[in-house]
Amino acid sequence: MSVPAVYETVSETVVVQEASTELVSIPATFETVTETVVVQPAGVEYVTVPAVFETVSEPIVVQEASTELVTIPATFETVTESVVVQPASVEYVSVPAVYETVSEPIVVQEASTELVTIPATFETVTETVVVQPAGVEYVSVPAVFETVSETVVVQEASTELVTLLPDLENVSET
Repeated sequence: MSVPAVYETVSETVVVQEASTELVSIPATFETVTETVVVQPAGVEYVTVPAVFETVSEPIVVQEASTELVTIPATFETVTESVVVQPASVEYVSVPAVYETVSEPIVVQEASTELVTIPATFETVTETVVVQPAGVEYVSVPAVFETVSETVVVQEASTELVTLLPDLENVSET
């Protein structure tokens, strides 16, 4: 007896193409970036700092104070005064007799001596008299000052060590 074949439809996964490795070129991608690059590195430099000057004015003694001996001349003035040339005095003066003419002379008044006062005589004289005699005295002579201007150093010249920062620059590259 012949038995007919029985078929059934079965779903299965079959290899259509074997596994393989494929080399695919992927194009490069670019972007613009900005970065800071050193143009000149940091360093140190010696810098000469000049001296600083300033003009100042100040009084200086030209001549010290001192004491000196000064001669003071005498002072005079002219005065007028009356001076006695001859002092008053008393002297005896003969007084002659007084006569009258009559037929006969008779004495009317006897001859006598009387005391007569003679006044003093004065004369005006001019003379120079010393009011204050010459002398010396110490006189203080003050110091003499003069203002002078001079240039003075306020800060000496020096050398400083200065740190130089790097010189940076922004560059763009693609």
